[in-house]
Amino acid sequence: MKKIYIILLAIVAIVVILLVLNTYLERGTFEEIVFNKYVENDVFTYMEIKGDEGERSTEDQEKIEELISYLNNVKLKERSYRLVAEDNKHLRVNLSNKGRSEVLYIVIDKINVNIIYKTTSLEYKGEELRKEYKITDKDFDIEKIQEIYDSL
Repeated sequence: MKKIYIILLAIVAIVVILLVLNTYLERGTFEEIVFNKYVENDVFTYMEIKGDEGERSTEDQEKIEELISYLNNVKLKERSYRLVAEDNKHLRVNLSNKGRSEVLYIVIDKINVNIIYKTTSLEYKGEELRKEYKITDKDFDIEKIQEIYDSL
């Protein structure tokens, strides 16, 4: 009889831990989770995308805004582990402000977004933050970012 209670208690403990972890993880749009949380200045003046054909960069505000406006509404959920997309196609996007004191590195594939945020501002003393997110938006298409890359 004691064994049954111990097993039931263990199962209840595991369920409670899973529920707490699931509700603790951040959820929201790219704008809410990434741009509003990490970025001090809302203005990026330089964009660099690394893809299959090498590195392409621009200071064209229209291209930068096109990428940001597409990413803004992509729905994300924080995760504590990483899954690898089947085809492993990914793009690396670097966004920075004028003095390059604030840089947002985004490694994105079909199912993952890896965020690395760096700042050299004195207020944050060279802070670097890293987060993993799962893309939960069914309408997300990495080909849209590939089109922006191809147009550079």
